[in-house]
Amino acid sequence: MLFASAFALALSWLPEPVLTPGETPEATLRSVLDGINNRRSKSVVEAFEVSAPQALENLTKLLNSQQPRPQSSYFLGSVSVDANGDRATARVQVTIKGPSQFTLPEETVKLIKLGGDWKIANREATQPAKQGFYSSIAYLVRNPTSIADAKRSASKTVVLSNLKQISTAVLMYTADQDGKYSLTSATLKTKLFPYLKTNEVFKGTDGKPLPIVFNANLTGKSDASLSRPAETVLLTLGPKDKLV
Repeated sequence: MLFASAFALALSWLPEPVLTPGETPEATLRSVLDGINNRRSKSVVEAFEVSAPQALENLTKLLNSQQPRPQSSYFLGSVSVDANGDRATARVQVTIKGPSQFTLPEETVKLIKLGGDWKIANREATQPAKQGFYSSIAYLVRNPTSIADAKRSASKTVVLSNLKQISTAVLMYTADQDGKYSLTSATLKTKLFPYLKTNEVFKGTDGKPLPIVFNANLTGKSDASLSRPAETVLLTLGPKDKLV
């Protein structure tokens, strides 16, 4: 019994096995984030099924110039993989850590096993991705000349996540005010800070303030007074209520 306990204790001190990129679907997904964090373009490109001739060169330029947030890093917040033979589907959430921390919306990523290694499927990535962190990178690797599209797509994903967090904070604050919207565009940051614990969500990927506008028609009104709440705008993104 003593020997068994000692053996179990010894095992607990062994380091967790390090998976090489391609060994499992999760290892491939992590290699993309590791490559971005450490500006290793090659490990990013090699994680995908298809790469265009200038993908490595153009991705290197993008990573060297991209500064989405000061001292920010990307991590796999959560991942679940459903594998069937040489195909796999992963449900992934990417967490961005830096001055503040937030998690991007969940994304579905398809993978395929080629030559013994798992690759992220991007053979059909011929259109700019509308949302999703991995789909944005997949499109860039498949279409390396479309750096501007990739930047816009990545920026949109972050902004949508920020707006979701701000909207949740607005609803929490309003609930604490007996259901009354005692907010204005000018007071959003100060009044919502206790619920957000950061003001970084009011910034875009370039670090500049987002033009977030609170619906002035709601100020002073209560939830109960809204006849069509599902069709009532809470926040807009744009100066002077003009959507951008």
